Amino acid sequence: MSTQTVRVCGFRYTDHNGIERVAHNGEVIDFSDEDTARGLEVGAFVTEETAVVGEATISAASTDDELVAFAKGAKVGEVVEAAGGDAEFANRLLEAESGATGGEPRPGVVKGLTAVVGEA
Repeated sequence: MSTQTVRVCGFRYTDHNGIERVAHNGEVIDFSDEDTARGLEVGAFVTEETAVVGEATISAASTDDELVAFAKGAKVGEVVEAAGGDAEFANRLLEAESGATGGEPRPGVVKGLTAVVGEA
């Protein structure tokens, strides 16, 4: 058994009574060893390599579409915080912000992420 925090919209697993269930983003569940291995393999759980910001979970492994969706729902500070000091990821977040705002990124996001890129 292993307690994990889910980072995807839905992850199917079998509970301790043998009933198939679906875990959702942000839920903390004690999974069987088999479900834990499968979830880790497909990136369904929060790990040290992922960031949890607000309700969303993103990482450097997130797709461009996932980053755009994140930027659409995140506050300025959350987008900047998600970069975590990683210049390459900050650049991807800048692109996502532009996509999320129809090519007109929020000034605070641009300023914050540009600072992260400049510090690298």
